[in-house]
Amino acid sequence: MTGILMLKEKLKRFYGRNDMFIVPVAKFILAFAALCFVNSNTGYMRTLNNILVVTIISLLCALFPNGATVLLVTLVLVAHLFSLSMELAVVTLLVFLLIYLFFFRFTAKSSFWMVITMVCFLMKIPYVVPVAAGLLSSAVTIIPVLFGTVAYYIMMFAKEYAAVAAGTEANDMFANFQAVLNGLMNKEIILIAISFSLTIAIVYIIRRLSIDYAWIYAVIAGALTDFVMLLVGNVIFATNIGFMGILIGLFLSIAVGYILNILFFGVDYSRTEKVQYEDDDYYYYVKAVPKYSVAATDVKVKKINTQKKKRVVEQDVDDIDLNF
Repeated sequence: MTGILMLKEKLKRFYGRNDMFIVPVAKFILAFAALCFVNSNTGYMRTLNNILVVTIISLLCALFPNGATVLLVTLVLVAHLFSLSMELAVVTLLVFLLIYLFFFRFTAKSSFWMVITMVCFLMKIPYVVPVAAGLLSSAVTIIPVLFGTVAYYIMMFAKEYAAVAAGTEANDMFANFQAVLNGLMNKEIILIAISFSLTIAIVYIIRRLSIDYAWIYAVIAGALTDFVMLLVGNVIFATNIGFMGILIGLFLSIAVGYILNILFFGVDYSRTEKVQYEDDDYYYYVKAVPKYSVAATDVKVKKINTQKKKRVVEQDVDDIDLNF
């Protein structure tokens, strides 16, 4: 605990001194990782698979606001899908246009959660997202998390669609559109969407309660909610979500939530103070909980040259007049 708190203080000071460089670098890394994952899972347009192109797009994401990252990653995904199927690209583009027009104008600051959700799905750790989002953001984060989930399943469907399209010569555009819509509207997406939405809402509501250890309770309640919803839904809807993946996601969510609690909340409930005061119109009841804090010790040892000091002392003694 003490080691984590000391690391937290050092990171805070480091971020305070270098935030103008850290934020663009973090945005570059996130965009670069997202584009690499998109290219590795789709990659139907060879030009966009070039590492130089990926680097240039990531640099643009680092220089522009968060919404630019979502927009550019989306355009890359749509371009790949267009090389595979015009119908699939059109449906995907319409979905994301709805997102931008109706939702991201209200959730622009949380839009990067869409990219984080895509990356976590592709890294096979998606179940940490709703717990982390509920702890670090507001309830509106449900929207970008859901559409990050949709983007991931679009990429997965594109692989199946490519395999099917390779063995057929269907030229009926309407039939192709129907096949795309049927493929995207599956039970697994609906189950994940409901589970993640409920988990984010529960974590957000509980961690804002004025109770001791609210964040810990929120993490446990959110992780268990996600686990139970996915487990029960997997049986009811007969989806293909693996039990071991859900179980590992439960423990990983709790571990990540505990670390986030220390890094971003970390209060000492043993020193809680309750204050009551009043003015002409109201009585006020205030509960003050101090944060854990560890003063980093930057000890500097100055070595004194004893030989030089001894020579100075001997010279001072020689200068003393001993004649009385």
